[in-house]
Amino acid sequence: VRDADVVVTATTASEPVFDGDDLADGTHVTAMGQYNPNKRELDATTIERAKYVPDLRERATMDAGSFLHALEQGVVDEDHVHAELGEVVAGVAPGRESDDEVTVFDSGGTGVETVAAAHLLYERAREGGLGTTIEFSPASEALTGR
Repeated sequence: VRDADVVVTATTASEPVFDGDDLADGTHVTAMGQYNPNKRELDATTIERAKYVPDLRERATMDAGSFLHALEQGVVDEDHVHAELGEVVAGVAPGRESDDEVTVFDSGGTGVETVAAAHLLYERAREGGLGTTIEFSPASEALTGR
């Protein structure tokens, strides 16, 4: 993750899948694993470093394992939840405010929001000539016709 601008996790991990100290300044992380107090894709360092945006504020403090673990370790408090995704998208709360800010969107299972966020990130990366296409043949062929 050291050289990544965007990191996306989609696991059922019960332990963090990377070290938050390895994130470069300005990285965006989308965590799409399920909300469950016993599941956590992200470590407390990632949560602490980031502007933290869950899909729903109540879910973050009820059953978002990564956020709850950071709370338990005392590195953040409930006020560390910056805003809900809907508030950022609607312009009620600011999103990224500087180029070096680390941001996290913690998606707990609202599929429409996850797909919309992933599509937005994909389009921005494509427009910027960023990323690497990964072929998942034959699934890629079935989906793209190529």
